[in-house]
Amino acid sequence: MIKKLTIAIPTYKRTDIVAALIRNLLEAEIDNYVDIILIDDGPSENLKDKLNGLTDRIVFITHKENKGYSNTFCELFENCNTEYMLITADDDKIIPEQISQIIEYLNFNSFDFLSTRWLQNGRTYRGKDKCAPISFSEVDAASGHAPGLIYKVDSVIPLLPFLKGRLKKNCQATFFYPQLIVLYLLLIQQKKCYWIPNAPVVEGSNCDSNLVDFSGDTYYSISGRWKIILDFIDLFNELQQDYFSPDKKKIIQAIRIRYQQKIYKRIQVTIQQNNRYIWEEWVAGSVIYNISKPFRLLKYLFRWSKNWIVYNIAFKKAERYSLNTENI
Repeated sequence: MIKKLTIAIPTYKRTDIVAALIRNLLEAEIDNYVDIILIDDGPSENLKDKLNGLTDRIVFITHKENKGYSNTFCELFENCNTEYMLITADDDKIIPEQISQIIEYLNFNSFDFLSTRWLQNGRTYRGKDKCAPISFSEVDAASGHAPGLIYKVDSVIPLLPFLKGRLKKNCQATFFYPQLIVLYLLLIQQKKCYWIPNAPVVEGSNCDSNLVDFSGDTYYSISGRWKIILDFIDLFNELQQDYFSPDKKKIIQAIRIRYQQKIYKRIQVTIQQNNRYIWEEWVAGSVIYNISKPFRLLKYLFRWSKNWIVYNIAFKKAERYSLNTENI
């Protein structure tokens, strides 16, 4: 039987948790109809021993040194032999029945990217109850959380050199959010990116993230978040300058404008996560400060409104008319 889908799992220093996940999948004989790739982003001392000889039923790759999530993300695609790949976290739960339904759906429909529903404690934190196109304004919601996202491998492989080039520049945006960048690039190229109502992955152990950037900062630290913001803007500027036709460059400009208009919210959430009392003072202080300078506030509101209109017109045009596709 030719398999349609690969379940791809990056892991780092969670030996017992990921070993339990692999054992549960193989006990359910899910490997009869999907491939499984497990990359141990090293060094784990005894993961192979914990799997008790089950590694012959999966693709098992071990790194001698930690390469980071984004490099491992790229490597998963490079080692995938099926048409589609679903990436999940090592501490989540996979529902075999949902995987079977998705494979059946993919046998009769072709997509470049699917965002599934994501559940935690019975609540839905991502997704829609019907199959529908993903819009530019929904990129964060559709791919900000990586587990459960499904990719057509041949559509993503041409994008990997761009991701790797950004990593060589120590791009924090690419380091933490390669899946966001992939979805942006697929949408810019007018690829078929859809929501799907299935929920193949459910939040499991909910472990704290062990991701740190090139400087040792976490993605939710204030300094880490600020670097991510600046690198996303730099990334959009690079795309706008170098890669696409004029029509698509207008779309990228709209993406950049929309991202910049979300910066206040991103910083506010980050400060709130790090210190609620500072956040409360910051919010109150910023309101008072801006009210005390009404003319400048009006100027900024006018510019914000003008840019809001610009990116909404660009997005609606992109989603109404199909542009000529071209590879990055």
